Amino acid sequence: MLGLTPQQQIFCDEYLIDFNGTRAYLTAYPNVKTETVAASLASRLLTIEKVAAYIKRGRREAAIMAGVTKEMILQELASMAFSDVTDIVKIKGRRVSIENTDDLTPMQRKAISGIKKGRNGIELTLYGKDKALDLLGKHLGMWDQSKNLQIPEGYGVVMLPPVLYDDTTPDETDEPEEEPK
Repeated sequence: MLGLTPQQQIFCDEYLIDFNGTRAYLTAYPNVKTETVAASLASRLLTIEKVAAYIKRGRREAAIMAGVTKEMILQELASMAFSDVTDIVKIKGRRVSIENTDDLTPMQRKAISGIKKGRNGIELTLYGKDKALDLLGKHLGMWDQSKNLQIPEGYGVVMLPPVLYDDTTPDETDEPEEEPK
Protein backbone atom coordinates (compact mmCIF):
# COMPACT_ATOMS: atom_id res chain seq x y z
CA MET A 1 0.00 0.00 0.00
CA LEU A 2 2.85 2.32 -0.96
CA GLY A 3 4.23 2.35 2.60
CA LEU A 4 1.29 4.22 4.13
CA THR A 5 0.72 4.18 7.87
CA PRO A 6 -2.62 2.73 9.02
CA GLN A 7 -3.92 6.26 9.67
CA GLN A 8 -2.77 7.46 6.26
CA GLN A 9 -4.51 4.47 4.67
CA ILE A 10 -7.75 5.32 6.49
CA PHE A 11 -7.39 8.98 5.51
CA CYS A 12 -6.87 8.10 1.84
CA ASP A 13 -9.78 5.67 1.72
CA GLU A 14 -12.06 8.20 3.41
CA TYR A 15 -10.83 11.02 1.19
CA LEU A 16 -11.66 8.98 -1.91
CA ILE A 17 -15.31 8.80 -0.78
CA ASP A 18 -16.12 12.49 -1.12
CA PHE A 19 -12.78 14.36 -1.40
CA ASN A 20 -13.47 16.11 1.90
CA GLY A 21 -10.04 16.31 3.52
CA THR A 22 -11.30 17.62 6.84
CA ARG A 23 -13.81 14.82 7.28
CA ALA A 24 -11.29 12.20 6.16
CA TYR A 25 -8.67 13.52 8.58
CA LEU A 26 -11.11 13.53 11.51
CA THR A 27 -12.00 9.91 10.72
CA ALA A 28 -8.37 8.80 10.50
CA TYR A 29 -7.17 10.89 13.42
CA PRO A 30 -10.16 11.16 15.81
CA ASN A 31 -8.15 12.89 18.58
CA VAL A 32 -7.85 16.12 16.57
CA LYS A 33 -9.89 18.71 18.46
CA THR A 34 -11.05 21.19 15.81
CA GLU A 35 -12.07 21.15 12.17
CA THR A 36 -9.69 24.02 11.46
CA VAL A 37 -6.71 21.98 12.64
CA ALA A 38 -8.00 18.93 10.75
CA ALA A 39 -8.36 20.96 7.54
CA SER A 40 -4.82 22.29 7.85
CA LEU A 41 -3.32 18.88 8.59
CA ALA A 42 -5.34 17.23 5.81
CA SER A 43 -4.00 19.77 3.36
CA ARG A 44 -0.46 19.02 4.48
CA LEU A 45 -1.08 15.26 4.32
CA LEU A 46 -2.27 15.53 0.72
CA THR A 47 1.15 16.92 -0.27
CA ILE A 48 2.98 13.79 0.88
CA GLU A 49 4.10 11.94 -2.24
CA LYS A 50 2.96 8.44 -1.22
CA VAL A 51 -0.45 9.76 -0.07
CA ALA A 52 -0.92 11.70 -3.32
CA ALA A 53 0.10 8.63 -5.36
CA TYR A 54 -2.37 6.40 -3.50
CA ILE A 55 -5.21 8.89 -4.05
CA LYS A 56 -4.31 9.29 -7.72
CA ARG A 57 -4.38 5.52 -8.18
CA GLY A 58 -7.70 5.31 -6.33
CA ARG A 59 -9.26 7.96 -8.54
CA ARG A 60 -8.05 6.18 -11.66
CA GLU A 61 -9.46 2.85 -10.43
CA ALA A 62 -12.79 4.49 -9.60
CA ALA A 63 -12.99 5.97 -13.11
CA ILE A 64 -12.24 2.57 -14.64
CA MET A 65 -14.88 0.87 -12.47
CA ALA A 66 -17.42 3.52 -13.45
CA GLY A 67 -16.53 3.17 -17.11
CA VAL A 68 -15.58 6.85 -17.40
CA THR A 69 -12.89 7.95 -19.82
CA LYS A 70 -11.27 11.32 -20.54
CA GLU A 71 -12.86 11.21 -23.97
CA MET A 72 -16.34 10.88 -22.42
CA ILE A 73 -15.72 13.87 -20.16
CA LEU A 74 -14.39 15.95 -23.05
CA GLN A 75 -17.41 15.02 -25.18
CA GLU A 76 -19.79 16.12 -22.40
CA LEU A 77 -17.89 19.39 -21.97
CA ALA A 78 -18.00 19.95 -25.74
CA SER A 79 -21.78 19.39 -25.70
CA MET A 80 -22.13 22.17 -23.16
CA ALA A 81 -19.46 24.49 -24.55
CA PHE A 82 -20.65 24.44 -28.15
CA SER A 83 -24.38 24.25 -27.58
CA ASP A 84 -26.57 26.67 -29.50
CA VAL A 85 -29.89 27.51 -27.93
CA THR A 86 -31.41 28.10 -31.37
CA ASP A 87 -30.92 24.41 -32.12
CA ILE A 88 -33.29 23.68 -29.25
CA VAL A 89 -35.79 26.54 -29.42
CA LYS A 90 -37.35 28.35 -32.32
CA ILE A 91 -38.10 32.06 -32.10
CA LYS A 92 -40.73 33.53 -34.38
CA GLY A 93 -41.66 37.08 -33.62
CA ARG A 94 -42.46 37.14 -29.92
CA ARG A 95 -43.18 33.42 -29.72
CA VAL A 96 -40.64 30.91 -28.51
CA SER A 97 -41.21 27.20 -28.89
CA ILE A 98 -39.08 24.27 -27.78
CA GLU A 99 -38.21 21.60 -30.30
CA ASN A 100 -39.40 18.07 -29.66
CA THR A 101 -36.54 16.53 -27.67
CA ASP A 102 -36.88 13.33 -29.72
CA ASP A 103 -35.76 15.36 -32.74
CA LEU A 104 -32.61 16.70 -31.03
CA THR A 105 -29.22 15.06 -31.40
CA PRO A 106 -27.73 13.41 -28.31
CA MET A 107 -25.19 16.26 -28.13
CA GLN A 108 -27.97 18.86 -28.14
CA ARG A 109 -29.93 17.01 -25.44
CA LYS A 110 -26.83 16.77 -23.23
CA ALA A 111 -26.55 20.58 -23.23
CA ILE A 112 -29.95 20.91 -21.52
CA SER A 113 -29.78 21.16 -17.74
CA GLY A 114 -33.51 21.57 -17.22
CA ILE A 115 -36.95 22.13 -18.67
CA LYS A 116 -39.76 23.20 -16.37
CA LYS A 117 -43.04 25.02 -16.35
CA GLY A 118 -42.40 28.52 -15.07
CA ARG A 119 -44.58 31.47 -14.24
CA ASN A 120 -44.40 32.80 -17.79
CA GLY A 121 -44.42 29.47 -19.63
CA ILE A 122 -41.88 26.75 -20.26
CA GLU A 123 -38.35 27.52 -19.05
CA LEU A 124 -35.34 25.93 -20.72
CA THR A 125 -31.94 26.02 -19.04
CA LEU A 126 -28.65 25.03 -20.65
CA TYR A 127 -25.46 24.14 -18.80
CA GLY A 128 -22.96 26.99 -18.44
CA LYS A 129 -20.89 27.51 -21.56
CA ASP A 130 -18.30 29.66 -19.76
CA LYS A 131 -17.25 26.94 -17.34
CA ALA A 132 -17.24 24.24 -20.01
CA LEU A 133 -15.14 26.39 -22.36
CA ASP A 134 -12.74 27.22 -19.53
CA LEU A 135 -12.30 23.55 -18.62
CA LEU A 136 -11.77 22.57 -22.25
CA GLY A 137 -9.27 25.40 -22.72
CA LYS A 138 -7.35 24.31 -19.64
CA HIS A 139 -7.31 20.70 -20.79
CA LEU A 140 -6.02 21.70 -24.22
CA GLY A 141 -3.36 23.95 -22.67
CA MET A 142 -4.79 27.12 -24.14
CA TRP A 143 -4.41 29.22 -20.98
CA ASP A 144 -1.15 30.18 -19.36
CA GLN A 145 -0.71 31.06 -15.68
CA SER A 146 -1.92 34.65 -16.23
CA LYS A 147 -5.09 33.43 -17.99
CA ASN A 148 -4.03 34.89 -21.35
CA LEU A 149 -5.17 33.03 -24.41
CA GLN A 150 -2.37 30.90 -25.82
CA ILE A 151 -3.25 29.23 -29.11
CA PRO A 152 -1.28 25.98 -29.51
CA GLU A 153 0.12 25.35 -32.97
CA GLY A 154 -2.46 23.73 -35.19
CA TYR A 155 -5.41 25.68 -33.78
CA GLY A 156 -6.84 28.40 -35.96
CA VAL A 157 -8.63 31.57 -34.98
CA VAL A 158 -11.55 32.67 -37.12
CA MET A 159 -12.96 36.16 -36.74
CA LEU A 160 -16.70 36.20 -37.27
CA PRO A 161 -18.64 39.29 -38.31
CA PRO A 162 -20.97 40.77 -35.70
CA VAL A 163 -24.54 39.52 -35.78
CA LEU A 164 -27.05 42.19 -36.65
CA TYR A 165 -30.24 42.35 -34.65
CA ASP A 166 -33.41 42.45 -36.68
CA ASP A 167 -35.87 44.41 -34.63
CA THR A 168 -38.63 44.20 -37.18
CA THR A 169 -41.16 42.32 -35.16
CA PRO A 170 -44.79 41.62 -35.93
CA ASP A 171 -47.67 43.25 -34.15
CA GLU A 172 -47.35 43.55 -30.35
CA THR A 173 -49.71 40.65 -29.73
CA ASP A 174 -48.30 38.54 -32.55
CA GLU A 175 -51.84 37.26 -33.06
CA PRO A 176 -53.37 37.08 -36.51
CA GLU A 177 -55.93 39.80 -37.14
CA GLU A 178 -59.54 38.67 -37.31
CA GLU A 179 -61.45 39.16 -40.51
CA PRO A 180 -64.12 41.89 -40.29
CA LYS A 181 -67.66 40.51 -40.23
